[in-house]
Amino acid sequence: MARARRDRDRPLLSTTCPARRACVAVGTRLRRERRENARRERAGTGIVLRARLMSRYALFFVLVALSSCGHAAPTSPATTSTATSDATPSIDARAREVIDGEIARAFAEPTTRAMSIVVLDPATGRVVATSGRRGDRVDPEIPARDAVVHGSVGKTFTIALALERGVITTADSVDGGGGRAQIGAIEIHDASPHGAMSLEDVVAFSSNVGTARVMERMGRDAWLEGMARLHLDHRVPESARSDDGEAIRAAIGAGLAPTPVEVAASFAAVVNGGTYRAPWREGEPASSGERVLSEATSATMVALLEQSIVREDGTGRGARVEGRRVAGKTGTARLEDGASYAAFVGVAPLEAPRFVIVVGVETVAEGYTGGTVAAPAFARIASELL
Repeated sequence: MARARRDRDRPLLSTTCPARRACVAVGTRLRRERRENARRERAGTGIVLRARLMSRYALFFVLVALSSCGHAAPTSPATTSTATSDATPSIDARAREVIDGEIARAFAEPTTRAMSIVVLDPATGRVVATSGRRGDRVDPEIPARDAVVHGSVGKTFTIALALERGVITTADSVDGGGGRAQIGAIEIHDASPHGAMSLEDVVAFSSNVGTARVMERMGRDAWLEGMARLHLDHRVPESARSDDGEAIRAAIGAGLAPTPVEVAASFAAVVNGGTYRAPWREGEPASSGERVLSEATSATMVALLEQSIVREDGTGRGARVEGRRVAGKTGTARLEDGASYAAFVGVAPLEAPRFVIVVGVETVAEGYTGGTVAAPAFARIASELL
């Protein structure tokens, strides 16, 4: 204890140290200022705040002196300058790692022929990460380059445009026709028979018949105008521009072939409050926003797309993320050679959307759909990133 007292009583710095001289000078000046303050206060002339200012800078003077004589200055969170870096690169690297792992997982199945994944920030339009693979060739540019039919994912845009036009509301009923409908020269079928459906049912069941009936109310010209606002009109088949039946086919997702990055950007506009932003990458100029849907339409679409995941009979139930609210749409397309393209596009988390994720898997396996293949992949990716 005696040794401890001697150490504690020993001057921290020698009398010849500049830091000690600085401390003594500052202390003397502070005492002088306090005495002057007290005198002025008694005289009623007010309080001089100079001493308070001096005390604020006292530590600074001492630290300068310590530095000049080679002593290490004390540090604390309040006085230490820490280099802060933009979190974007680490987020991007993590996203790329996650999606590359998901692609490797898919290719563990010999029936997988190709896969594309996009992660995009719905608030800014920034492409966080992309990756793709066809056969043995890994190419992160595949999602931005290769146009592909995403199947019923296209229904998202048709329903949103119909709501925006006011030709249907969530209170309206749509005739499911028992899973079959003849519209002009086009015969439409559903995977399961349905009677009268709400708009929520149409989205949850991914009903071809229901969406075709909605499209019939809206009309080809209004749909084409809306697809232009969503920046997807250049992906509409030429036949759909002049033929009502072909337009209905495209409206339910058959023949509409955007790239996965284009799907992500247009879907982001549907769920982010209605603002379209052209996709851009880190290092490129950020895109400006363009209002394409009302906030009310966007909010309604988010609610409908969430129910397609929440409901036990929803096609997107495989996209559920534990502890998080997500929304999205499944899609399945039959390719010309008999293979399938299973797709899912979703947004997470709904409380504060950070990511729009598009997953597309080309497979020759029987029975693979967007709900059974792509939706679970979305869930795994979202779980890792959130």
